[in-house]
Amino acid sequence: MRPFTALLVALTLLPACGASQESKSAGSKDGATAEAPTKGEAGEAEVRVVRPKDEPDNSVVAALPRENLAELEVAEPGQAYGQVMIKTRSTDNHLAELTVVRAKGVKPHAGAVRYTAEPRVVVAKAQTKLDESNLLGTGIAIDIDGDGKTASTIASTCEADTAVLQTKDPVRFEPVTVLTEAVARFDYGPDDARIMSNGKVGALMYAPCDSGNIVLGLDPAAPLEIHSVPSPAVFVVYRAPVDSIDAEDPFTLEKIAAGEDAVKHQRYSFREVNVEGDEVKVFAAHLVVFGLDAAPPLQHLAVEISGAKPEFITASINEVDADGKRIRYGDGFKPF
Repeated sequence: MRPFTALLVALTLLPACGASQESKSAGSKDGATAEAPTKGEAGEAEVRVVRPKDEPDNSVVAALPRENLAELEVAEPGQAYGQVMIKTRSTDNHLAELTVVRAKGVKPHAGAVRYTAEPRVVVAKAQTKLDESNLLGTGIAIDIDGDGKTASTIASTCEADTAVLQTKDPVRFEPVTVLTEAVARFDYGPDDARIMSNGKVGALMYAPCDSGNIVLGLDPAAPLEIHSVPSPAVFVVYRAPVDSIDAEDPFTLEKIAAGEDAVKHQRYSFREVNVEGDEVKVFAAHLVVFGLDAAPPLQHLAVEISGAKPEFITASINEVDADGKRIRYGDGFKPF
């Protein structure tokens, strides 16, 4: 099953927004260690070197050619900078080996990839009435109209791809993503105008309102925050089912490394809530974001997870385009 998670991640997309820290490139020799983030906080999980059994000897990896970026052309619009291939296996822990292959003769746009990291992601049918105490049947309470309570019922309509919320001052809720066959383009708008905020909560819409399922990123307790990572970057998402939104994470990110080097990264915890009729499914998920070294045409990375076995892992390349917007492509997907 490959639901919204492949879109984000978002995830996107996607957890409690803590202090953002700049990620280093995967080629850095400086590892970073920190306490494992508490529930609902962003931060770096402990990083240590991991050497998968069948990973190439590091001397071979180190000998891979590094091209002169000044001599390369930026990839054409809509053309992938590269792709991600994934192998997974589970023994005591769960290991995902990522191989990032850069397209021959191209380089990414330089700049900062901007992204959000909401603690709640909702996938549900659009409704004409939004109950603040039970948004879209998820059991999530959110103060949409900013009156300090979660007792209102708010009319909602779809106009093309935009949701219009009939609050005292009507809100036009436009999606932040534009999808093509190969590329997802994230546009948060001028001054982040596509992010809904009343100073107490934050929300954005990923999928168009009239696309069947509405896909929302939410923080019921605080405005959304924009994070950034140097371009190009890899976004990794993995998930497992849990009994409730308030359940503890069933897994822990143990290690992430490139060859011999630990990789500095950001890890965010979030809950994905899928509503299918009267059935509500909840998944615990992590978003892990780290920068790539733009020069090597081939890079090997490994991610090790302990605890419950994730259903799958996704990895995508993210960079900025000529307009400074985040684009995502080269998605890799693999079940455990």
